[in-house]
Formats: sequence, structure tokens, C-alpha cells
Amino acid sequence: LTTTEEPPSKRSRGSVEEPEDVSRSSSLKSPIMLLTGHDAPISTVKFDPSGRYVASGSHDKRIFLWNVQGDCDNFNVLEGHKNVILDLEWNSSGSKIISASADKTVGIFDVMQGKRQKKYT
Repeated sequence: LTTTEEPPSKRSRGSVEEPEDVSRSSSLKSPIMLLTGHDAPISTVKFDPSGRYVASGSHDKRIFLWNVQGDCDNFNVLEGHKNVILDLEWNSSGSKIISASADKTVGIFDVMQGKRQKKYT
């Protein structure tokens, strides 16, 4: 998170200034990404084991999946919980997400299909 005293309309967008003598060790376009889409505060964020994707869980009861390379596209939204997503984890292969919700359930979601495979109460 960053803090600025300037109003949002005065912030620069779409550019990153780096000193010329600093080399990048990442293939990301920018060291800061703005990922928009959730309708409520985000409660948890986790990178997948490869570091290429990130999942964000929110008070809007949804899990958003993002590419962190290139344009940082949202490639899937996982739904099924009835309350805030409290925590999430990727499995070791990055093919599934396990989520815990304030609705007192745990869900296992298939990342590519975008569907909940199991629900535990």
C-alpha cells in the first residue's frame, strides 16, 4: 500500500520512473500493480507456487485470479461462499485454491474451470 497527500486525480498513472543505474530483477512491467474488480475490501492475497498468478479474497465473497505478468489480467472469478473470504491457499501444483470463509465453510476450487469442486462445513 502506498500513501500520498495528493488527491487521486493528481497521481500519475501508467508510468514508473526508475533510476538509470538500477537493473530490474523481475519481468513485471511495474513493481506496483493496481488490480481492480472487487466490490468490497480485500481480506487475503496469495501468490501461486510459480509466482505467475495471484489470488485475492474479499468481503464481496469472491476470489479473483490475476496474471502478474504483462497486463495483469483478471482471468477468473471464483464464487460460492456466502460470507467474507478469510484466507486462501494454492495447492502445490497451482491447479486448485483452498478457501476459508466466515460462512464456516472451506472450499476447494479448480483454478482453470473456475468451479468449486468440494465444500466442507
